Parts: sequence; C-alpha cells; structure tokens
Amino acid sequence: MNSYSLILALSASLGLWLAIRRVPTTDIPRRIDEGFLLLAAALVGARLDYTLQHHAYYAQHVGEAFAFWQGGLGWLGAVFGGALALAVLTAFKRRSLAKEADLFLPLLPTLAIGAWLGCWSVGTAPGADSLIPLQLLAAVSFIAGFLTLPRLLPQPAPAGLYASAAFALFAVLQFGFDFRRVDSRPPFLHMPVDRWGALFLLIFSLGVLVWRVLAWWQTRPTDTHQH
Repeated sequence: MNSYSLILALSASLGLWLAIRRVPTTDIPRRIDEGFLLLAAALVGARLDYTLQHHAYYAQHVGEAFAFWQGGLGWLGAVFGGALALAVLTAFKRRSLAKEADLFLPLLPTLAIGAWLGCWSVGTAPGADSLIPLQLLAAVSFIAGFLTLPRLLPQPAPAGLYASAAFALFAVLQFGFDFRRVDSRPPFLHMPVDRWGALFLLIFSLGVLVWRVLAWWQTRPTDTHQH
C-alpha cells in the first residue's frame, strides 16, 4: 500500500466516523455497512472514470484497470457512483434522500481532502509553479471551506440544504483548481471532462439549494407578537 492509498483509506475512515457519530447506538452497525457500500460504489465509479478517460492505455493493459491501489481515480466518477448508490439505497429502504445525503455528507469533503493530499504525497497531478503545491493548497482550501460552510447556513436547516450547499462548494473548488492542473487529460469540446462535470454539478446543486432555501423560508418561525 503506497502513501496515496493509505491517506485515502484514513480519510474514508474519518468521513465514515463523522457520518455515524450522531446516529443512535443501535443503528451504528447498519449505518457502517451502508457507508462501506457507498464507499465501494464511489471507488468503482472513480476507477471507471479514470480508465475511460485513459482508455487507449488500459485497452492495452486490461489487468491494470482493476489495480485501484496504484492510484488513478477520477473524482467525477466517485461522486456519480456514490450518489447513485445512495439514491438506490434510499429508494430500497424507503427513506428520505435529502436526509440521507445530509447524514453521509462528511464522506465528500474528507475523501476530497484525502485525494488531494494523497496526490501531493506521491507527486501526481502537478499544478503550475507556485510557492505552495497545488495539491496542498487545494486540501487547505477544502478544509477551510467545509469548516466555514455550516456557519453560513440557517439553523435548523431543512433536510438536504447542507448537502446541496456542500456539493455546490465542492464543485466551485474543483472547477477552480482544475485550471491549475497541468497533467494531460483528454478534452471534450475543448475542456476536460472533469471541468464539465464540475459545472454540471454546480448548476444542479445550486438548483437544489434554491429549492431547499425556499422550503426553509416558507416553514421558518414567524414573529406573531403584537406591539
């Protein structure tokens, strides 16, 4: 196991702990199993994303396509795989997708931070020349952004508000730092697929965020005191 895999495993463990630390004790084993299911789906999606973007190489080295411990994980596939698994799980269990998204949301920033730090540890996905390495700057920005975000949201917030705001922030950060990357990636309509994915995720997340803010506005307590 290289440093990239180790850091990513530690970040996944931290995210899962943050997700389940407030659930009832009797629900913890079940929630851990569900968390591992989401992580597995995210891993499969991330590896599939990377191999498709580099299909010319993996068509000649099929066996390496399954060697996810070597690195080579696409964040867009991870988000799609995890989100799809969460949607299927909530539909099967007949739960609220918005509430479940809020519950497992800590997996998003911890994995993102772990991925950037993991890349930094092995020197992959370099950015433009800078006093601070791109990967380290991205990780610090994610930490600062996700620690600040809850303070900006209304409390109590309607289900799904935190998740939609967090995904919007994630998309903005990913899109911004993608411009600093100098590694070679196949373009789609003159722009890397990752950047298109960040734009789509941002638009979708902002739409959900507006919807949840309107829900909060309509149900917020009002001052009925008569002067």
